Amino acid sequence: MKKNRSSGFSLLELIIVMALIGILAAIVSNRYLNYVEEARVAKATADIRVIESEIYVYKMKTGELPESLGSVKRSAFKDPWGHYYCYMKIGDDKDSKGKARKDGFLVPINSDFDLYSSGRDGRSVSSLRAKGSRDDIVRAFNGGYVGPASKI
Repeated sequence: MKKNRSSGFSLLELIIVMALIGILAAIVSNRYLNYVEEARVAKATADIRVIESEIYVYKMKTGELPESLGSVKRSAFKDPWGHYYCYMKIGDDKDSKGKARKDGFLVPINSDFDLYSSGRDGRSVSSLRAKGSRDDIVRAFNGGYVGPASKI
């Protein structure tokens, strides 16, 4: 008499394969999300450089910095996260210097104007060390640096 041997996978083998597929999917999706975020940061950095150059052209033509991004036709321009870019002309008055973006030592990061994206969370406060500002993409050192606030 012949024994019938059924061929196939056991339940344990199927569970192991499904677990491996799940782990691989998690790794791939995490890397993809990181790639997308890096691309958004790069886009915001490039946008800020373009707006900065338009501000400088405006200053060359008029002799002064614009009061708002509307003067350089960028008031409706949004960052990769869907938030408006922020601009503030820094003057000699206490009010504008008090609102200026500041580093970890509460020293203003620019002396001419602040230009930044409020990042993924859409929140910003003047200190770059504050939790709401860590993901911001900022122009600092009067244009010497443009990139994530977390790297200053």
